[in-house]
Amino acid sequence: MSSRRLNSKMNYDSRFKPPAPAIQVSVVKEPPVPGVYAGALGLVDTGAGKTILPAALVRKLDLKPHCEIAAKSCWKEDPPRLLMTYYVRLRLGNLDVGLLAAASPRETILLGRDFLSRLRLSLDGPRQEFDFIP
Repeated sequence: MSSRRLNSKMNYDSRFKPPAPAIQVSVVKEPPVPGVYAGALGLVDTGAGKTILPAALVRKLDLKPHCEIAAKSCWKEDPPRLLMTYYVRLRLGNLDVGLLAAASPRETILLGRDFLSRLRLSLDGPRQEFDFIP
């Protein structure tokens, strides 16, 4: 990855209540197939250990499953759920990160700590701005 910032100071997304750091993400099959990718909104989630893809995006890209994992909720009363994982590349501007992501029926990508730990993230809550620094 390059040492350039993805984009200096991006705004929180006001579609979330309260507004949250979110960015458009391109998801690419691993290994990459030229011209085959799908985009979705990626929500920064420092509480999620794993990046979660929308199940519809997995179907659209015809991703091949790798293995199942037991995913726990932050709510103690929720039992672990089995989620299928997939090798993908996430592209956000000049960032290109390969990882093993899980899938769940949802509309947005959750950018978990498995992704976030590969770069620096700056959150400025009072100004509702954020940026990624590889």
